[in-house]
Amino acid sequence: MIEVTGKEFIELRKNVLENRTTKLSLWQTYFSDAPSLRKRKMQHERRFAVLMDDLKKNTSIKALDVSDCDLKNEELRLLSDALKVRTDIREISMDHCDNVSNFSSFIQVLPALKDLRYLNISHGGLDDETGAALFEALKNNKKLIYLNAGKNNGLSEKSAKACKELLEAHPSLRSVQLNNVEWMDEDVALIAEGLARSPSIYEFHVSSENFFQPALIVKAVEENPRLIKVTTNGLMKTAEEASEKNRKELDKLIGKFLRHEEFSSEETKRLVKVWPVMERIMKNEYTLTQEQQKQIAFFKNSISNSQILSLKTKTRE
Repeated sequence: MIEVTGKEFIELRKNVLENRTTKLSLWQTYFSDAPSLRKRKMQHERRFAVLMDDLKKNTSIKALDVSDCDLKNEELRLLSDALKVRTDIREISMDHCDNVSNFSSFIQVLPALKDLRYLNISHGGLDDETGAALFEALKNNKKLIYLNAGKNNGLSEKSAKACKELLEAHPSLRSVQLNNVEWMDEDVALIAEGLARSPSIYEFHVSSENFFQPALIVKAVEENPRLIKVTTNGLMKTAEEASEKNRKELDKLIGKFLRHEEFSSEETKRLVKVWPVMERIMKNEYTLTQEQQKQIAFFKNSISNSQILSLKTKTRE
């Protein structure tokens, strides 16, 4: 834990209020240098409250990190109140906030965060009811890309069901981490079902030894060709290998697409299914010519208008 003195606290406030930063990082910070335990706690709460008021005023801050910040119920309430004003926040890291016993105020404000892209709430001490409420709330965050809810050992049947519903319905979620969650086999079956049906996820990370049935995850990967990166810390090599196979098949499609080659009927079906992932990879990992960019735009428009009439990918008829 890093103790912040009065002078350091003033400098931190200055950076926030003068729009010097787009990220407010309070990682491992304790806002007190008072001599006694009671005064330290009071000073920490007061200074945290001041910073949350500053956050409301500085709209340039888009990312907030309160990981391992001695966040208790009162601090979480202050944070939630600030987020009610700053609904444009894009990134929130709350790793190692397991001192909080009641996440309800935070979960209630989540649906209002329409621009939220990144959420890390691992090591949060979430129980099954709270986990279920979290996954249910995140259905409303349509721009969410990354979710880490790992190392919350209180998650069980209700949270697994809610997580499954989130995975199979969310339109933009790309990367999910559920490391070291002690789910039972029937809970894993629900997660696997959600993965198999997910329209957007292509990265899934899980390392719990309690995933006793790797075949369930393997089956999900085989059924969903968009899952191109599954990591399990070596615990489920068959699942990792299945995702690597999906990536190789995707790379083949990309090659043929960019070379204007014809696709078989099966390749066309796969192409349409993996297109959202394929488009992101081409734009992020390839140097595209202007003609290829037009080709991508044409094909994307064709898919959105259900106009895939040919097995050739051409920019014009």
